Amino acid sequence: MKEAVESNTCPHFVIGSAMSILAREILGRGSLFGRFNSEPIESLSGYWGAALAMRAARYYEAEVLQLMAAVVAERCGGNPFYIVALIRQAAKRRTPLTNEEIINSVLVVDISSGFIWAELYEQVNGWIEHLN
Repeated sequence: MKEAVESNTCPHFVIGSAMSILAREILGRGSLFGRFNSEPIESLSGYWGAALAMRAARYYEAEVLQLMAAVVAERCGGNPFYIVALIRQAAKRRTPLTNEEIINSVLVVDISSGFIWAELYEQVNGWIEHLN
């Protein structure tokens, strides 16, 4: 948030599961009050989530069956950042996403050590440092 405070013109995306706390406790108080507009990023529909999964698969050279692209989108709750993270993890592990069991296993790896884990880890540690 340091860069966001120093800039009136640069848009920033803040994502995570603690958005209500962030908006209420940090952005909604003190010198930051009124300096930010929020626009929640809604989940993608199943169609567009599957389309993103297939495009990400082409980009990262991951193998994803068309039918499983919809499962990827559903498992990620339509979150575009998580859809791409799951595809990146599959590409990194060279694991073709050909059935639901494989998708679940790759998702578990990403939640425990990949992009999704890193994002949550940074959020939690940031809050702890802020409180200390």
